[in-house]
Amino acid sequence: MKAKGRKNHKDISPSEIEAEPESTKKWYEDAPKDPKNAGQHTEQILIELKEEARKCHTAEVNNYNSKKQNANTQWMKSMLSKGTISDKIAAHTLLIQENPMCNLETLRNLIGLVKVSKKKECIAAMGTLVELFLSDILIPTRKLKPFHQRPLSALKEMSSEVSGKRRKLLVYWYFEDQLKEIYTSFVIALNSVGHDTVESNKDKAVTSMYKLLTGNPEQEKNLLSHIVNKLGDPSQKIASKVIYCLQQLLYKHPNMQKVVLNEIEKFLFRANISKRAQYYSLCFLSQYHLSHETSEVAKKLIEVYFAFFKSCVKTHWRIFSFYETNMVF
Repeated sequence: MKAKGRKNHKDISPSEIEAEPESTKKWYEDAPKDPKNAGQHTEQILIELKEEARKCHTAEVNNYNSKKQNANTQWMKSMLSKGTISDKIAAHTLLIQENPMCNLETLRNLIGLVKVSKKKECIAAMGTLVELFLSDILIPTRKLKPFHQRPLSALKEMSSEVSGKRRKLLVYWYFEDQLKEIYTSFVIALNSVGHDTVESNKDKAVTSMYKLLTGNPEQEKNLLSHIVNKLGDPSQKIASKVIYCLQQLLYKHPNMQKVVLNEIEKFLFRANISKRAQYYSLCFLSQYHLSHETSEVAKKLIEVYFAFFKSCVKTHWRIFSFYETNMVF
């Protein structure tokens, strides 16, 4: 007989299960410090150490999986293949939050849902992943480092007495390297959804890229480029949304004014760009907030305006006529 008020595992939803993290710290807070660089490393050292790091990380994952065999973990894993859309996403999220370092494959699978063909899964997964990356996975103070940028030559010289530290460094370095690749794939997936024919999907993709750009420096160059490119979207609503997002970006990060201006300039003078896209670009630039502290930005802005005016004269584009017919957007 069941105890009153008690549920079987089959009656429990993922939202009712709390992750059981091994530590309340984020993964990067326990990361060991890099040793001092002893000089340049060869390509052979890179290949050897990365393979060793892969094996160390695999062993770490296997050890983690062998220890985490409680009912909640097993039930969540079963939901990954048998549950509803919300169950699957919740189960993915809880496993990743519990231990990001040992759940890279789970993270890859969750990103795999961010496809136009996935429809409902795509939209739900996008929002979840944005929050997951910003709150639990990405390092807030710096960009992720690829494996080849580590002081590999110093690690190669470590003696057997510090093999434990050496192994820990390899595991962390490999994890961060793979995490950087995975996050890059997520940004690419978001950009692909941003080119969907369904306006609501494009809107969600732009919003997701904007949140990532404002929340963390990782992949900021690509994210900014993808967002600016959407100024050329045939949908008036999406172009207006991009202008709003860029305005909010500069409000939160005013030191990015010049970077954004440079990106808009490249977009404005791109070959085969539509007049509508140029129009929306100018709409955004006209709303730049300038001050005595941003004199260089103001100078650059004037240069862009004059260069564009010369281009219009050269191509005989009646910019003011086009502007008058597109006053409301």
